[in-house]
Amino acid sequence: MTKQDFLFTLLRSELWNKHAKKPVELPDTAYRSLVDMAEMQTVTGMLCNALAESNVKLGKLNAIDTFVRLRDIEKRNKELDNGVANFARLMNDHHIQYFVVKGQTVSTLYPHPHVRIPGDIDVFIRQSDMQRALQLISQTWNVEVPEFSGKHIAIAYCDTELEVHQRLQGFNSSKHQTYWDEVYDKAFDMPSHMTIGGETVQVLEPTLMVLHIFVHFYAHLLVLGVGLRQLVDLTVCLNAYRQEIDWHLLEKHLRSLGMYHAFCAMGYVMMHKLGLPKDCFQFRIEHWHERYEQRILDDMFYRGNFGKYNRKVQTVNWKHTLETAWIVVLHCLKFFRLSPCEIALQLPRMVRCTFVRQR
Repeated sequence: MTKQDFLFTLLRSELWNKHAKKPVELPDTAYRSLVDMAEMQTVTGMLCNALAESNVKLGKLNAIDTFVRLRDIEKRNKELDNGVANFARLMNDHHIQYFVVKGQTVSTLYPHPHVRIPGDIDVFIRQSDMQRALQLISQTWNVEVPEFSGKHIAIAYCDTELEVHQRLQGFNSSKHQTYWDEVYDKAFDMPSHMTIGGETVQVLEPTLMVLHIFVHFYAHLLVLGVGLRQLVDLTVCLNAYRQEIDWHLLEKHLRSLGMYHAFCAMGYVMMHKLGLPKDCFQFRIEHWHERYEQRILDDMFYRGNFGKYNRKVQTVNWKHTLETAWIVVLHCLKFFRLSPCEIALQLPRMVRCTFVRQR
Protein backbone atom coordinates (compact mmCIF):
# COMPACT_ATOMS: atom_id res chain seq x y z
CA MET A 1 0.00 0.00 0.00
CA THR A 2 1.37 3.41 -0.97
CA LYS A 3 1.52 6.34 1.44
CA GLN A 4 -1.25 8.06 -0.51
CA ASP A 5 -3.45 4.95 -0.34
CA PHE A 6 -2.85 4.66 3.41
CA LEU A 7 -3.87 8.30 3.88
CA PHE A 8 -7.10 7.67 1.97
CA THR A 9 -7.75 4.53 4.06
CA LEU A 10 -7.44 6.56 7.27
CA LEU A 11 -9.60 9.40 5.90
CA ARG A 12 -12.33 6.92 4.97
CA SER A 13 -12.17 5.38 8.43
CA GLU A 14 -12.59 8.84 9.96
CA LEU A 15 -15.43 9.86 7.63
CA TRP A 16 -17.49 6.71 8.09
CA ASN A 17 -16.39 5.58 11.57
CA LYS A 18 -15.06 2.29 10.24
CA HIS A 19 -11.74 1.97 12.01
CA ALA A 20 -9.40 -0.95 11.36
CA LYS A 21 -9.37 -3.70 14.00
CA LYS A 22 -6.20 -5.37 12.80
CA PRO A 23 -3.13 -3.88 14.54
CA VAL A 24 -0.83 -1.83 12.32
CA GLU A 25 2.55 -0.53 13.43
CA LEU A 26 3.62 2.85 12.06
CA PRO A 27 7.38 3.50 12.33
CA ASP A 28 8.66 7.00 13.16
CA THR A 29 9.74 7.83 9.60
CA ALA A 30 6.43 6.63 8.13
CA TYR A 31 4.49 8.66 10.71
CA ARG A 32 6.41 11.84 9.92
CA SER A 33 6.00 11.32 6.18
CA LEU A 34 2.25 10.70 6.56
CA VAL A 35 1.78 13.81 8.72
CA ASP A 36 3.71 15.91 6.18
CA MET A 37 1.39 14.72 3.42
CA ALA A 38 -1.68 15.44 5.56
CA GLU A 39 -0.40 18.94 6.37
CA MET A 40 0.05 19.61 2.67
CA GLN A 41 -3.58 18.60 2.14
CA THR A 42 -4.88 20.37 5.30
CA VAL A 43 -6.37 17.17 6.73
CA THR A 44 -4.00 16.70 9.68
CA GLY A 45 -6.80 16.70 12.24
CA MET A 46 -8.66 13.93 10.43
CA LEU A 47 -5.47 11.90 10.12
CA CYS A 48 -4.56 12.28 13.80
CA ASN A 49 -8.05 11.36 14.99
CA ALA A 50 -8.10 8.33 12.69
CA LEU A 51 -4.72 7.23 14.09
CA ALA A 52 -6.02 7.69 17.63
CA GLU A 53 -9.25 5.77 16.96
CA SER A 54 -7.76 3.02 14.77
CA ASN A 55 -5.62 0.15 15.94
CA VAL A 56 -2.40 1.86 14.83
CA LYS A 57 0.63 1.50 17.08
CA LEU A 58 2.65 4.70 17.36
CA GLY A 59 5.92 5.44 19.09
CA LYS A 60 5.58 7.35 22.38
CA LEU A 61 6.70 10.70 20.95
CA ASN A 62 4.46 10.31 17.91
CA ALA A 63 1.48 9.46 20.12
CA ILE A 64 2.13 12.65 22.12
CA ASP A 65 2.49 14.62 18.88
CA THR A 66 -0.88 13.28 17.70
CA PHE A 67 -2.54 14.28 20.97
CA VAL A 68 -1.05 17.79 20.93
CA ARG A 69 -2.08 18.38 17.32
CA LEU A 70 -5.66 17.29 18.03
CA ARG A 71 -5.83 19.49 21.13
CA ASP A 72 -4.57 22.55 19.24
CA ILE A 73 -6.96 22.00 16.31
CA GLU A 74 -9.92 21.58 18.67
CA LYS A 75 -8.95 24.75 20.53
CA ARG A 76 -8.73 26.71 17.28
CA ASN A 77 -12.10 25.39 16.10
CA LYS A 78 -13.73 26.49 19.35
CA GLU A 79 -12.23 29.97 18.93
CA LEU A 80 -13.68 30.24 15.43
CA ASP A 81 -17.04 28.83 16.58
CA ASN A 82 -17.18 31.65 19.13
CA GLY A 83 -16.19 34.16 16.43
CA VAL A 84 -19.01 32.93 14.16
CA ALA A 85 -21.46 33.06 17.08
CA ASN A 86 -20.46 36.64 17.94
CA PHE A 87 -20.93 37.73 14.32
CA ALA A 88 -24.26 35.94 13.96
CA ARG A 89 -25.55 37.38 17.24
CA LEU A 90 -24.69 40.91 16.11
CA MET A 91 -26.43 40.44 12.76
CA ASN A 92 -29.45 38.64 14.27
CA ASP A 93 -29.97 41.33 16.90
CA HIS A 94 -30.08 44.02 14.21
CA HIS A 95 -32.12 42.01 11.66
CA ILE A 96 -29.39 42.05 9.02
CA GLN A 97 -29.55 39.44 6.24
CA TYR A 98 -26.36 37.37 5.98
CA PHE A 99 -24.93 33.91 5.42
CA VAL A 100 -21.94 32.32 7.09
CA VAL A 101 -20.39 30.13 4.39
CA LYS A 102 -17.80 27.34 4.20
CA GLY A 103 -15.53 26.88 7.21
CA GLN A 104 -17.34 26.28 10.49
CA THR A 105 -20.68 25.67 8.75
CA VAL A 106 -19.11 22.63 7.07
CA SER A 107 -17.13 21.61 10.16
CA THR A 108 -20.45 21.20 11.98
CA LEU A 109 -21.39 18.45 9.51
CA TYR A 110 -18.24 16.37 10.09
CA PRO A 111 -18.54 13.15 12.16
CA HIS A 112 -16.08 14.80 14.58
CA PRO A 113 -16.53 18.55 13.93
CA HIS A 114 -13.41 19.78 15.72
CA VAL A 115 -10.93 17.73 13.67
CA ARG A 116 -11.37 19.87 10.55
CA ILE A 117 -8.47 22.30 10.09
CA PRO A 118 -10.10 25.74 10.35
CA GLY A 119 -9.24 28.74 8.20
CA ASP A 120 -10.95 32.10 8.46
CA ILE A 121 -14.60 33.13 8.82
CA ASP A 122 -16.40 33.82 5.54
CA VAL A 123 -19.67 35.74 5.45
CA PHE A 124 -21.93 36.94 2.65
CA ILE A 125 -24.08 39.98 3.46
CA ARG A 126 -27.09 41.19 1.50
CA GLN A 127 -26.05 44.20 -0.54
CA SER A 128 -28.81 46.43 0.86
CA ASP A 129 -27.59 45.67 4.41
CA MET A 130 -23.86 45.93 3.69
CA GLN A 131 -23.11 49.48 4.88
CA ARG A 132 -25.14 49.09 8.06
CA ALA A 133 -23.48 45.76 8.82
CA LEU A 134 -19.96 47.14 8.33
CA GLN A 135 -20.71 50.14 10.56
CA LEU A 136 -22.01 47.82 13.27
CA ILE A 137 -18.92 45.61 13.04
CA SER A 138 -16.60 48.61 13.22
CA GLN A 139 -18.38 50.26 16.15
CA THR A 140 -19.20 47.15 18.18
CA TRP A 141 -15.87 45.39 17.83
CA ASN A 142 -13.75 48.53 17.58
CA VAL A 143 -12.01 47.30 14.43
CA GLU A 144 -10.94 48.99 11.21
CA VAL A 145 -13.04 48.13 8.18
CA PRO A 146 -11.22 48.63 4.85
CA GLU A 147 -12.82 49.70 1.57
CA PHE A 148 -13.84 47.05 -0.94
CA SER A 149 -11.25 46.60 -3.69
CA GLY A 150 -12.56 43.28 -4.99
CA LYS A 151 -15.25 40.76 -4.19
CA HIS A 152 -14.46 40.76 -0.46
CA ILE A 153 -12.69 42.59 2.37
CA ALA A 154 -10.75 41.09 5.28
CA ILE A 155 -11.34 42.35 8.82
CA ALA A 156 -8.95 41.33 11.61
CA TYR A 157 -11.00 39.84 14.44
CA CYS A 158 -10.39 37.29 17.24
CA ASP A 159 -6.92 36.35 16.00
CA THR A 160 -8.37 35.48 12.61
CA GLU A 161 -9.82 37.14 9.53
CA LEU A 162 -13.46 37.84 8.95
CA GLU A 163 -13.89 37.87 5.18
CA VAL A 164 -16.95 39.87 4.19
CA HIS A 165 -18.10 39.02 0.68
CA GLN A 166 -20.22 41.21 -1.55
CA ARG A 167 -20.02 38.48 -4.21
CA LEU A 168 -19.50 34.81 -3.36
CA GLN A 169 -17.75 33.77 -6.55
CA GLY A 170 -16.26 35.37 -9.64
CA PHE A 171 -16.67 33.93 -13.15
CA ASN A 172 -14.92 34.60 -16.42
CA SER A 173 -18.20 34.44 -18.34
CA SER A 174 -20.50 37.43 -17.81
CA LYS A 175 -23.44 35.12 -18.56
CA HIS A 176 -22.36 32.75 -15.79
CA GLN A 177 -21.71 35.64 -13.42
CA THR A 178 -25.17 37.10 -13.94
CA TYR A 179 -26.79 33.70 -13.42
CA TRP A 180 -24.80 33.07 -10.23
CA ASP A 181 -25.50 36.51 -8.75
CA GLU A 182 -29.23 36.17 -9.37
CA VAL A 183 -29.35 32.72 -7.74
CA TYR A 184 -27.47 33.79 -4.63
CA ASP A 185 -29.30 37.10 -4.28
CA LYS A 186 -32.54 35.10 -4.14
CA ALA A 187 -30.98 32.75 -1.56
CA PHE A 188 -31.72 35.31 1.17
CA ASP A 189 -35.42 34.55 0.68
CA MET A 190 -34.96 30.89 1.70
CA PRO A 191 -32.20 30.62 4.32
CA SER A 192 -31.38 27.59 6.44
CA HIS A 193 -30.08 27.68 9.99
CA MET A 194 -27.69 25.75 12.20
CA THR A 195 -26.34 26.22 15.71
CA ILE A 196 -22.67 27.18 16.06
CA GLY A 197 -21.13 28.24 19.36
CA GLY A 198 -24.57 28.24 20.94
CA GLU A 199 -25.98 30.79 18.48
CA THR A 200 -28.45 30.33 15.62
CA VAL A 201 -26.52 31.01 12.42
CA GLN A 202 -28.01 31.73 9.01
CA VAL A 203 -26.53 29.46 6.30
CA LEU A 204 -27.24 28.58 2.68
CA GLU A 205 -29.92 25.98 2.06
CA PRO A 206 -28.39 22.56 1.24
CA THR A 207 -28.52 22.65 -2.58
CA LEU A 208 -26.89 26.08 -2.76
CA MET A 209 -24.37 25.16 -0.05
CA VAL A 210 -23.23 22.16 -2.10
CA LEU A 211 -23.08 24.27 -5.26
CA HIS A 212 -21.03 27.00 -3.58
CA ILE A 213 -18.56 24.60 -1.97
CA PHE A 214 -18.04 22.79 -5.27
CA VAL A 215 -17.61 25.92 -7.41
CA HIS A 216 -15.18 27.44 -4.89
CA PHE A 217 -13.19 24.18 -4.83
CA TYR A 218 -13.14 23.82 -8.61
CA ALA A 219 -12.16 27.47 -9.17
CA HIS A 220 -9.07 26.96 -6.99
CA LEU A 221 -8.23 23.71 -8.79
CA LEU A 222 -8.22 25.56 -12.12
CA VAL A 223 -5.97 28.36 -10.91
CA LEU A 224 -3.14 27.29 -8.57
CA GLY A 225 -4.47 24.08 -7.06
CA VAL A 226 -6.40 22.86 -4.05
CA GLY A 227 -6.01 20.32 -1.25
CA LEU A 228 -8.02 17.35 -0.06
CA ARG A 229 -9.79 19.33 2.67
CA GLN A 230 -12.06 20.99 0.11
CA LEU A 231 -12.92 17.63 -1.46
CA VAL A 232 -13.66 16.19 1.98
CA ASP A 233 -15.88 19.21 2.69
CA LEU A 234 -17.94 18.48 -0.41
CA THR A 235 -18.12 14.78 0.51
CA VAL A 236 -19.37 15.60 4.00
CA CYS A 237 -22.03 17.99 2.67
CA LEU A 238 -23.34 15.51 0.11
CA ASN A 239 -23.62 12.86 2.80
CA ALA A 240 -25.20 15.12 5.44
CA TYR A 241 -27.78 16.56 3.05
CA ARG A 242 -28.49 13.48 0.93
CA GLN A 243 -32.23 13.80 1.61
CA GLU A 244 -32.45 17.60 1.31
CA ILE A 245 -30.55 18.26 -1.92
CA ASP A 246 -32.73 19.09 -4.91
CA TRP A 247 -30.78 17.17 -7.55
CA HIS A 248 -32.82 18.47 -10.48
CA LEU A 249 -32.18 22.05 -9.40
CA LEU A 250 -28.50 21.32 -8.72
CA GLU A 251 -28.13 19.90 -12.24
CA LYS A 252 -29.84 22.98 -13.69
CA HIS A 253 -27.41 25.28 -11.85
CA LEU A 254 -24.34 23.24 -12.82
CA ARG A 255 -25.31 23.06 -16.49
CA SER A 256 -26.15 26.78 -16.55
CA LEU A 257 -22.64 27.47 -15.18
CA GLY A 258 -20.98 24.99 -17.57
CA MET A 259 -19.65 22.86 -14.69
CA TYR A 260 -21.84 19.76 -14.72
CA HIS A 261 -19.10 17.47 -16.08
CA ALA A 262 -16.57 18.84 -13.60
CA PHE A 263 -18.95 17.98 -10.77
CA CYS A 264 -19.38 14.43 -12.13
CA ALA A 265 -15.60 13.95 -12.33
CA MET A 266 -15.27 15.05 -8.69
CA GLY A 267 -18.15 12.76 -7.78
CA TYR A 268 -16.22 9.77 -9.04
CA VAL A 269 -13.15 10.73 -6.98
CA MET A 270 -15.29 11.18 -3.86
CA MET A 271 -16.92 7.78 -4.26
CA HIS A 272 -13.79 5.91 -5.33
CA LYS A 273 -11.27 7.46 -2.93
CA LEU A 274 -13.25 8.88 -0.01
CA GLY A 275 -15.99 6.25 0.13
CA LEU A 276 -18.97 8.54 -0.53
CA PRO A 277 -22.04 6.22 -0.67
CA LYS A 278 -23.51 5.92 -4.16
CA ASP A 279 -26.94 7.06 -2.98
CA CYS A 280 -25.35 10.41 -2.03
CA PHE A 281 -24.52 11.15 -5.67
CA GLN A 282 -27.41 10.97 -8.10
CA PHE A 283 -25.80 12.06 -11.35
CA ARG A 284 -24.69 9.56 -13.95
CA ILE A 285 -20.91 9.28 -14.11
CA GLU A 286 -19.60 8.46 -17.57
CA HIS A 287 -16.40 6.60 -18.32
CA TRP A 288 -14.61 9.73 -19.51
CA HIS A 289 -15.37 11.43 -16.19
CA GLU A 290 -13.54 8.61 -14.41
CA ARG A 291 -10.40 9.19 -16.46
CA TYR A 292 -9.94 12.58 -14.81
CA GLU A 293 -9.42 11.05 -11.37
CA GLN A 294 -5.66 10.62 -11.70
CA ARG A 295 -5.18 14.10 -13.18
CA ILE A 296 -7.10 15.62 -10.26
CA LEU A 297 -5.21 13.62 -7.63
CA ASP A 298 -1.81 14.21 -9.23
CA ASP A 299 -2.42 17.93 -9.11
CA MET A 300 -3.78 17.93 -5.55
CA PHE A 301 -0.89 15.93 -4.15
CA TYR A 302 1.73 17.94 -6.04
CA ARG A 303 0.42 21.48 -5.46
CA GLY A 304 -1.26 20.95 -2.07
CA ASN A 305 -3.68 23.30 -0.35
CA PHE A 306 -4.40 26.34 -2.55
CA GLY A 307 -1.32 25.53 -4.65
CA LYS A 308 1.16 26.62 -1.99
CA TYR A 309 3.67 23.81 -2.59
CA ASN A 310 6.31 22.99 -5.19
CA ARG A 311 6.67 26.54 -6.47
CA LYS A 312 10.03 27.08 -8.14
CA VAL A 313 9.96 30.84 -7.49
CA GLN A 314 9.24 31.77 -3.86
CA THR A 315 9.86 35.51 -4.00
CA VAL A 316 6.95 37.56 -5.32
CA ASN A 317 8.38 39.24 -8.44
CA TRP A 318 7.93 39.11 -12.21
CA LYS A 319 9.26 35.54 -12.34
CA HIS A 320 6.73 34.50 -9.71
CA THR A 321 3.94 36.13 -11.75
CA LEU A 322 5.02 34.33 -14.92
CA GLU A 323 5.22 31.02 -13.07
CA THR A 324 1.71 31.59 -11.72
CA ALA A 325 0.41 32.28 -15.24
CA TRP A 326 2.10 29.14 -16.54
CA ILE A 327 0.56 26.98 -13.77
CA VAL A 328 -2.90 28.37 -14.60
CA VAL A 329 -2.41 27.65 -18.30
CA LEU A 330 -1.35 24.06 -17.56
CA HIS A 331 -4.35 23.50 -15.27
CA CYS A 332 -6.76 24.97 -17.79
CA LEU A 333 -5.45 22.75 -20.56
CA LYS A 334 -5.50 19.69 -18.29
CA PHE A 335 -9.16 20.18 -17.29
CA PHE A 336 -10.47 21.95 -20.41
CA ARG A 337 -13.14 19.38 -21.29
CA LEU A 338 -14.71 19.61 -17.84
CA SER A 339 -15.74 23.28 -18.23
CA PRO A 340 -14.69 24.56 -21.68
CA CYS A 341 -16.53 27.89 -21.61
CA GLU A 342 -15.06 29.15 -18.33
CA ILE A 343 -11.60 27.88 -19.20
CA ALA A 344 -11.63 29.36 -22.72
CA LEU A 345 -12.27 32.76 -21.15
CA GLN A 346 -9.79 32.19 -18.31
CA LEU A 347 -6.74 31.79 -20.57
CA PRO A 348 -6.75 35.19 -22.33
CA ARG A 349 -7.71 36.88 -19.07
CA MET A 350 -4.71 35.31 -17.32
CA VAL A 351 -2.33 36.37 -20.09
CA ARG A 352 -3.71 39.92 -20.05
CA CYS A 353 -3.39 40.21 -16.26
CA THR A 354 0.16 38.86 -16.37
CA PHE A 355 1.33 41.48 -18.86
CA VAL A 356 -0.44 44.29 -16.99
CA ARG A 357 1.45 43.35 -13.81
CA GLN A 358 4.77 43.55 -15.62
CA ARG A 359 4.28 47.18 -16.64
